[in-house]
Amino acid sequence: SYGEVYRGEWHGTEVAVKRFLLQDISGESLEEFKSEVRRPM
Repeated sequence: SYGEVYRGEWHGTEVAVKRFLLQDISGESLEEFKSEVRRPM
């Protein structure tokens, strides 16, 4: 896991908020994050 996920609210919509534990994300880690962002909740 590269971070912690929290439940939040953005302009009245429930959202997932990910807080990264790593300072530098690149390569395979970046691609994994992009695929997470594309997934519907």
